[in-house]
Amino acid sequence: GAVLGLDNGPKNLAVALGVPTITLSGPTNHLSFDPHGDPRHLVLRDENLACAPCGRNHCIYNHECMDNISPGRVFNYLQQVLPPLKAAV
Repeated sequence: GAVLGLDNGPKNLAVALGVPTITLSGPTNHLSFDPHGDPRHLVLRDENLACAPCGRNHCIYNHECMDNISPGRVFNYLQQVLPPLKAAV
């Protein structure tokens, strides 16, 4: 299993318990807590926005930093932290 979440308490608990995580990072600073360099804990964010991370609660740009994270990218990151599925017998 893995935890898919934001940079918040449940994700931080998963990290502390050694559960793989995917963090969707928008306005928060992804460098604040995540264990850097650990392949079990990945951060997914839009690297192309000059405004992110802004640290704001209210966005003047319609939360592009979160909207630009596609389901396909999330799926690709999950495949990196989850073991391969075994075929049913």
